[in-house]
Amino acid sequence: MTTTEPALILSPFTAAPGWFRELQASAWAEYQNEPQPARTNELWRFSSVKSLELNDCLPAPEFSSDPSQVTSQRSYREPAGRLVFANDALISAELFDSAVKKSGVIFTALSDALEKHSELIRQVFMAQPFKLG
Repeated sequence: MTTTEPALILSPFTAAPGWFRELQASAWAEYQNEPQPARTNELWRFSSVKSLELNDCLPAPEFSSDPSQVTSQRSYREPAGRLVFANDALISAELFDSAVKKSGVIFTALSDALEKHSELIRQVFMAQPFKLG
């Protein structure tokens, strides 16, 4: 595995607090130390990307329209809330459930939460032990 800097991972949160960036850098280092999957691994044995065609894939165009075009109800009858992103930016965060609102739930994107509620996020984010692999 290459040891390149985790710039792509960290870039969305460049304004994130130092403790969060350290957590990301540590996770990136741990990921890089994990072995690459081999064809003999059970979960990868039947996977093949040989016939995967990506020639027709294009990046989404810049969103510069009315946000209501992408915030209309799609498939859930009674969602508790909805986050809508366009061009990698949050354009709408709505919490619909009044009971959830009253209980003090903060409903926003992680980048916004890191900026406005850093200490709260620090207390609970990734507080449980995890193991890769």
